[in-house]
Amino acid sequence: MTTSQGEAEITRPDGLKIILRGDKTFLAEAVALIGAGGDRQPPPMKPAGQSGGIPAVSGAVDLISVAEVDDEQKLQLTVTDLKAANQADAAERLIYVALLARRQLLNEKKVPRKELLRHLRGYNLADGNSRALIARDKALVKEGSKFIWLSAPAVTTAQRYVNEINDPKIVGTWTRTRRASRKKSGSRSNVTPSPDGEGG
Repeated sequence: MTTSQGEAEITRPDGLKIILRGDKTFLAEAVALIGAGGDRQPPPMKPAGQSGGIPAVSGAVDLISVAEVDDEQKLQLTVTDLKAANQADAAERLIYVALLARRQLLNEKKVPRKELLRHLRGYNLADGNSRALIARDKALVKEGSKFIWLSAPAVTTAQRYVNEINDPKIVGTWTRTRRASRKKSGSRSNVTPSPDGEGG
């Protein structure tokens, strides 16, 4: 029986030659088992590319009431109550939750800023305040003006926001508002104003 790093060749008493490839731990146990004629199976090898490290998204949270991926593989936010105290809190929660959802559901670590802007617009939160919030938040990692993603501490914060969203005992005081429709320029109302300045 000859061995080399990452490979082992075993010749059984019946003349059968077996060649094994794998790491040292796998080979040592396999050689001992097969050489001794044991009936136990050698330990399974890890699939290629698996190093046994931390998965891409650890500690995944339940996003079923927060977001979903549509037929075109685009992320759509479905959360109705961000459990926010005010508009600034709502903007921060939406940013964190959207980035976490894209990371977890699309396996997208770096998020295009235009996609984050799309999510903010959907909740009427795309304004100067949200831009300033993103600029000053050091927990958000920015790559120029194109990409943005959550740092490790920010992932924990985002997971807490999602858990609060999923908690029926928590009720937010901020209410999502819909964007007002713009009137065509030149269109005027025929209502005659009353003396106090309001239509009568």
